[in-house]
Formats: sequence, C-alpha cells, structure tokens
Amino acid sequence: MIVVHRSRRFICSLVMVGICWMWGFPASGQEASEAYKSLQRGRIYLARRNIDAAIEAFKKAIELQADYPEAHYYLGLAYTRKGLWAEALPLFRQAIELREGGIYPEAYLGLAGCTYFQGDFASAIEYVQKAISQRGEDKPFAAAYNLLGLAYYRSDLYEPAVEAFRRASQQRSRYPDALCSLGDALWLQATTQPGRGEPGVTLDRAWKESNMREAIAAYRQAIEQQSNFARAHRQLGLALIGIDPEEARRELELFLQYAPHSSDAAWVQQVIKDLRKISDLHRCDEADLTPVTLQSQPSLESLTTEETRRVKGVIELGAIFTADGKVKAVHVIKGLRSDLDAQAIKAVRNLKFQPAKKDGKPVSVLNTVRITY
Repeated sequence: MIVVHRSRRFICSLVMVGICWMWGFPASGQEASEAYKSLQRGRIYLARRNIDAAIEAFKKAIELQADYPEAHYYLGLAYTRKGLWAEALPLFRQAIELREGGIYPEAYLGLAGCTYFQGDFASAIEYVQKAISQRGEDKPFAAAYNLLGLAYYRSDLYEPAVEAFRRASQQRSRYPDALCSLGDALWLQATTQPGRGEPGVTLDRAWKESNMREAIAAYRQAIEQQSNFARAHRQLGLALIGIDPEEARRELELFLQYAPHSSDAAWVQQVIKDLRKISDLHRCDEADLTPVTLQSQPSLESLTTEETRRVKGVIELGAIFTADGKVKAVHVIKGLRSDLDAQAIKAVRNLKFQPAKKDGKPVSVLNTVRITY
C-alpha cells in the first residue's frame, strides 16, 4: 500500500535532485567531449520523460567514457523511472566508486531508494543517512529526509519516522506527501504499543491524545497545500472517527470524490455507511471501561494464499466493536499489500467478542486491531 502509492513521487524527487545537482558539469573537464554531449541529450530526454531514449544516451556516454561517474548515476536514475531497481543499484555504486573520494550524496540517495523499494528498509536507512551526512546535516535535503521517514515507518520505528518527516516538511515550503506521512507516523505512535509481538490478532488499547491531535493537524496542513490530495482526506477522515464521526464521514466522502477508483474505495464506502448508524461511541482508552475481549483467534493460515504465505509484517486496523456484538467501520491504518489488507478487513469483521462495558452496560468502542504475520 505505502510502497506503491509513494514510488512515483519519490522517483520524481530523486530525478529533480539529480538534474539540479548535475546541470552544467562537464565530464573530466572536457566540455565539448562526445560523452558530455551524450549525457546532456540523456538529461533532456529524462526531463521530457522519454525514458528509453535517455537510457540509450546515458549508455552511449558510458561507452565513450567508462570512468564517467555522472553517466553511471544518470543511467541508474533512468532505470528507477522504469522501476528497475536491481539494474539501477550497481550503477549508483559504480558512480560512487568513480567519484573522487566517494562523495556522491545523490547516488547514495539512489541506493536508498532502490533498497527501499526492494523491501530492504535497514539498508535504505543506512544509505540515506550516508547521503545526508555527505550533503551536510545543516543543508536542506527534503527528499532524503522523506525517504528516511518512510524507511523508519516501514520498520515500525515511528519516533524517528516522525522526526524525519518533520525535517522534510520543514525544508520544503510545500510538501503535502511528507505532511501526510508525518500524520501517519504520529497516528501509529499514538495508538500502537511498541514491539511487533507474536503472530496473531491483538487489540491495542494505546491512545495518546496529543499525538492524534498532531496527526490530524498534519493531515489538515497537507490538504491546505493540496486540496484534492485524496490520501490525506482519507487519513484525516479515519483519524477523526474517534473524535468527530460526522466530520470523519465528510472527509471520507471527499476521498471517494477525488479517488473513486481507488482499491480502498469499497471498504471506505462501508465505513461511511457504518458511521451513519453509530451513536454514543467510546474510545478504548477511557477510564472505567471494561475492554473488548476476543472469544477466539482466527487462523492466520486462513488469511493468506500460497503466494503470500512467507509474508512477514504487521497490518494495523481500526474498528468499532458495537454494544450488540458486531464489528463495524473496519479500516486500514497501515497495510502490507492490498490482497492481505482485504483479507485482514474480512477477518476483523468476523471476530467474535465480548463487548466493552461502561458502568456495567455494553457500549460501542473504537479499538485498534493488530494482525501480525
């Protein structure tokens, strides 16, 4: 879910970093060289999104001058535009080896991007930290801090993710993606107990009001910067369920207006429908509330297919456990992949449980649900 929807924006940021950084730099001081001319042609093709022509031009530059670090870097960059992470990796490494002193923060950022999209978040963190260190921590590098935040977020390290997204959003005057991601990290920091835990389904009673308010403010700021930002409207709507269900519905309706064909549209529509019928909603952190208790654990084997059997990770969901024993408004806070998310939603809807109680009476309560694979 996160990996897919953010890839294009990250690649565009990476391309712009590269183009701005390298514009006007000749190869080995030979401004009129054929290799340099080929590199310039490739950059123009890249800016015009003619990726195949750019790749051929960069290959030609390398053929003419094999020790040309910028040609290796830009060829790697062009491959990332096609999602060819494995092909791009060695080119970024070669660019670093060829650059005097190995100082090439943009190439390290390229390595970080490739390893991130391959699911190696630990390496992505290491590479992006190297990129920031080489650029200088006192210098703006918003794309790098945003990627660092994403890698921490996917590693369930929400505190450093929050700090990285803050840096990214502060370093660029308009950065709605980083602000929305900041909201996501603050939300998980507010509602999730630390630690991945054992495989299975657990109910999480953690809730930090100040973090949730900050998350909501971040989503609102993202929307101020980009009014048709569908994901920010969805996340704001979901975050508001426990605070203002009416406004939550309005934001979710805006999400459907801006992204009617989203893979999330079906469950968002169901959440809107469920919220219309819910009244007197409580939160799981309230004092004197007897919590929801699960009566049985669904088998994780039933939630996976042969293809996804080896998946490891956590899906964080929210749901309303009603006073009459039903599960409503099930929504994804942090997913793994769309097929597993859909199965997780189905499993949570079918949970059997004892309702929460307040003053001895069953009540409807909003809970975070964690499914660990």
